[in-house]
Amino acid sequence: MKAIVLAGGFAKRLWPLTKDFPKPLLQVGSKPLLQRIIEKMSEVEEIDEVIISSNKKFGSHYKEFIDSIDCSKKISLIVEDSMSESQKLGAVHALHYLMEKIGSQHEVLVVAGDNLFEFDLKSFIDFYRAKNKGVVAVHDIKEKSKAVNFGVVKMDGTKMIKLTEKPDNPESSLISTACYILTKDCLNHLKDYTKNDNPRDAIGHFIGYLVEKDAIHGYVFHEPWFDIGNLEEYQGVHKLYSEKG
Repeated sequence: MKAIVLAGGFAKRLWPLTKDFPKPLLQVGSKPLLQRIIEKMSEVEEIDEVIISSNKKFGSHYKEFIDSIDCSKKISLIVEDSMSESQKLGAVHALHYLMEKIGSQHEVLVVAGDNLFEFDLKSFIDFYRAKNKGVVAVHDIKEKSKAVNFGVVKMDGTKMIKLTEKPDNPESSLISTACYILTKDCLNHLKDYTKNDNPRDAIGHFIGYLVEKDAIHGYVFHEPWFDIGNLEEYQGVHKLYSEKG
């Protein structure tokens, strides 16, 4: 299994911190955020390679990071040819670009480079194996009023029957996190999705598309999870992990 970290954004909501520095390499406690993600991936025997998807502006930052990190897995870097927000492919198109590079015969674990999670990846993969379908890590945010900023999931047992990005009136408090395992069949839908006029950026739109095409299951977890979208969220997570030591 290939593990993909999507890190092609420009994080304008965290400027000036990220004006000339990529968000996934910001320190969270004593380590870069991306290092924390890769360390969790390194614990899983099934993952044979970690691939970082970046943009041209920050490519050298990730190259230096890869050269400096001690990791048991092979780490590769694929760089899209974008230097600014207006040029970026968007997360869905970046995934398609990457799969064109490495080949769509792989099953892939996909994680956004600004998502920090504490659930066990091995259990997530075991759940995927049991279902033999695409799976999404789903977090219960407890309050529907807080779910309006996320992709909201409706489920029947473990099967996802609907995913709505940022609804005004959420049907549940279950939200889709940016952690997925996609089968080869799921990835085969990328070509059709990207050639039509579908949203390019949030992967959740593609997952919603998959829900209508194929059986997608939700792995509900209760461990801490952080979506680092703005300066306040970053400062809170950094403080929390600094205090943990």
